[in-house]
Amino acid sequence: MSEKQVNSLFWMGLFLTAVGVMGLYVLDLGLTEMDIYYSKIILYLSGLSTIYFGWKKIEHKFPDKRK
Repeated sequence: MSEKQVNSLFWMGLFLTAVGVMGLYVLDLGLTEMDIYYSKIILYLSGLSTIYFGWKKIEHKFPDKRK
């Protein structure tokens, strides 16, 4: 995967997580219990993708341990 793709996926995941947290917790939308459950699943997955692609962004800056 190219650096440009990793960068764009990282920023998309970060944006989705930030907007989701604002929509779920800050705006306090009138959601049912099941809607909150589904939105939390989406938030967890987008947060995990943000962490994963954020790690991929900085992974090349660490020295290789195999050398």
